[in-house]
Amino acid sequence: MSRVGVDDLLDALRWLALRGLIPALPADHPRALEALAAALAPVYGATFGLRHGGALRDELRRSFPTWTPTRLREAVRATWRDQVHVSLEELVLPRVGREALDRRVEVVGRGHLDAALAEGRGAVMVFLHLGQHWYLPVWCGHHGYPWNQVAAV
Repeated sequence: MSRVGVDDLLDALRWLALRGLIPALPADHPRALEALAAALAPVYGATFGLRHGGALRDELRRSFPTWTPTRLREAVRATWRDQVHVSLEELVLPRVGREALDRRVEVVGRGHLDAALAEGRGAVMVFLHLGQHWYLPVWCGHHGYPWNQVAAV
């Protein structure tokens, strides 16, 4: 089997394993998701790292040239943990209720949004495609705000 084939198989197995966990994941308990992410991160890093670990280390080494090898390893491990956590959050998001979402999302300047919509105008909301970036569109839906999204790179 080619190297690409092995990596694709590992990706598929990881995806199936995470999807199998969906019913058991605690949607309203972020700390439990963090603990599960910490437990799954070494497995994720070991499989995903076959393809991308070196690139991540190289990028971190270029960005932070004064980091020691130990600090670099810690950063790579933290990245795997965060990636697993974000993926788990995405999987449970459809089951997160409005109150739980309100505890996780802070919208600064909501009065401006309400005023624009009251006048029949739209509004532009800017947010990063980083971490739990999909919370904002879901939050808007829970609060009755229409949502259209444009992505730019």
